Amino acid sequence: MIRICYLFQFGGKLVSFSSVRSADPAQPVRSSVNIQKVVTETDIITHSTQLEHALHNRQFAEFCSLKIANSQSEKEETLWQFLKVCVYIDLPSGFCNVVHVLVSWSAR
Repeated sequence: MIRICYLFQFGGKLVSFSSVRSADPAQPVRSSVNIQKVVTETDIITHSTQLEHALHNRQFAEFCSLKIANSQSEKEETLWQFLKVCVYIDLPSGFCNVVHVLVSWSAR
């Protein structure tokens, strides 16, 4: 089986053409064209790189602290506080703090 593939990119799209030829000449050549959208937004790439670095270095709590500090809303801050608690060793007291925030937030 022989596989031939060509790739090129333009306008945020990645296009690939491929053909698979069987060793048996009687078999038809299977061809395909794939078009994929490529993320080129620098903010998304930056956030993705930060998360990947935090996960690789097991610094998820620090990553959550950064996200908490940079939160744009109380809801977003509470979400990151909850995620941060999930990676702490002292889960019961951490959950109590987050639940207190959630209860006071939902009472509004």
